[in-house]
Amino acid sequence: MKRIVVATDFSSIADQAFLYSAHLAAHFGAELHVAHVVSPSPFLAHSPGDLIDQTLKEMTREVELHMTEMQQQLPQSIKGKVDLVYEVREGLVIDQLRDIADDVEADLMVMGTHGKTGWREVLMGTHAAAMVGRLDIPLLLVPPKTDYNGMRHIVYAIDYHDVPDRELQQLQVWTRSFSSRLSLLHVDQEEGEVDEDQLFSLRNTVAALDGVDDVKYAFIEGDDALLSINDWVESHQADLLVVKHRNQNFFQQLVRKSLSRQMTRYTSIPMMVFSQ
Repeated sequence: MKRIVVATDFSSIADQAFLYSAHLAAHFGAELHVAHVVSPSPFLAHSPGDLIDQTLKEMTREVELHMTEMQQQLPQSIKGKVDLVYEVREGLVIDQLRDIADDVEADLMVMGTHGKTGWREVLMGTHAAAMVGRLDIPLLLVPPKTDYNGMRHIVYAIDYHDVPDRELQQLQVWTRSFSSRLSLLHVDQEEGEVDEDQLFSLRNTVAALDGVDDVKYAFIEGDDALLSINDWVESHQADLLVVKHRNQNFFQQLVRKSLSRQMTRYTSIPMMVFSQ
């Protein structure tokens, strides 16, 4: 993990994401690129180039000032240990964040989520939702009021019928670095029972990973996949939930909207999404 990009719009939600990402950057010894995008406006669109440049310079100074204030909230243990780089662009938010991630060769994108919407709405129509399909790197969604407590327990919600070799190798970096417990949580998609050969293949894949020693295999089912996952995550005190946007049907099942439940409870811990 060499470079992390965190998006900011100066909101309290984005500030929480910054604080969380600063802890990760300090842990991994990674550069933290703070990205702010100035949305297109008729004023800028019809302004001369030097005025646009001046506007972006002023916004960069504003980002620097704001982040300087935010750094004062970091615990003494990581102050001075985070190398900040400021990235200010003008354009469409999703496009520019993706370009920043590509330009700096980021390993992770971090964004805050809105406390009144929860994971399901976040993944269905907001900037974070759009980013899922546009990034080649993992996207970490940080809910409000989320304190960084390391990664003692990581839960990966997967389908045992489809062993995610590449993503397990990426998670190996996290589990080894944090000495994390890893739970592989099978979500029943009504595709039939997992046979012994499939489970054997998954166990062999995990066994070949260096530093992934404390692994739990678990099965859940239910009409509401996300509710079942959330209940399991909460009862087992997970620090991170991981899903993969590998399969449209599976991902839609995870984020299928339900009008009968309040979604605020789905923002208890960060969630990392692997793109296809």
